[in-house]
Parts: sequence; structure tokens; C-alpha cells
Amino acid sequence: MQFFDVAIVGGGPAGSSCGAFCAMAGLQSLVLDREKFPREKVCGDCLNPSCWPVLERLELADRVRDLPHSKLCSVAFIAIDGREVIVDLPSGANCEISVKRSLFDDLLLRRARELGANVHQQTTVTGLSRNDHWNIETASGEFFQARILIGRKANFNCRPIKAGARSRR
Repeated sequence: MQFFDVAIVGGGPAGSSCGAFCAMAGLQSLVLDREKFPREKVCGDCLNPSCWPVLERLELADRVRDLPHSKLCSVAFIAIDGREVIVDLPSGANCEISVKRSLFDDLLLRRARELGANVHQQTTVTGLSRNDHWNIETASGEFFQARILIGRKANFNCRPIKAGARSRR
């Protein structure tokens, strides 16, 4: 059984970024995702300008710009009666872009691995318990332990946490 400082359930943008930043900080990081990347995901495929500082810290901004993308210069809001409002978006290097979600997610997950995160794809969490640390069980029978567990509730499709566990809401 492997022990990690932090285990992250979900390898999407938040989970991959978290795993990458934890690895950059010297933490033994584990990222688990039930899918194999690249995977299709329903999404608007847009990155707004607030993403660029995070991508710069991950040294990914240029690699994101190298992905096939479109620059977005405006957005139109159209009411049912046909009235329309057009809003110009910021321009320049850090403008809003549209990039295929599967490519973006795959790049982030690969970056987390490059920085030292231990990444497991096609790995579904099926059981959790907590004592002095988190015990994580997967559908394939793997077991992991971590001091800290990060994930959103929808990522935990598993049996209830055993008695004595603490939950934050």
C-alpha cells in the first residue's frame, strides 16, 4: 500500500492543477481519475483571462497556446424576442480562448505527472475510511493512504465512510 501526503480524486482542471502544485511544493501527490485521458467532456471549451496566471505558474501558458484554439473577441447575449447585446472581450496574449476540453485536460494531467504527481487513470474510488489518515480503495482492488484527501462530493461514488470518520461540509 502506498502512502501519500495528498490524494486528489478527479483529474480534471482543478484536480490536475492541485496535484501539480502539490508536487511542486514537494508533497507526495496522488491523482485518481475514473476515465482514461484524453477523454471527451461536455464543456463550453473556453478559458477566460483569469486562467493565464495559473497556467504561467504551471509553466503551461505557451503549451496551451500551442494547442489548436480560437481567440474570442466578443460574446453576444440574445433575448427570446431577438434583442441582442454584444460585449467585447479583452484582447492580447492573455485573451479569452476556446480550446477543446479533452486536449486541455490531458495537458494539465500530463503536467501534474511531469512535476512528480503519481497519476492513476481508469481508477474508480469505491471505498473511503479515515483514522489517522485516509484509506482509499479502488474498483481494481488497489489501496492507497493519504494524510489529506481532496475531491468534490460527486467524485465519491463509493460506499459510505466508515464510523468515526469526520466530514467537512
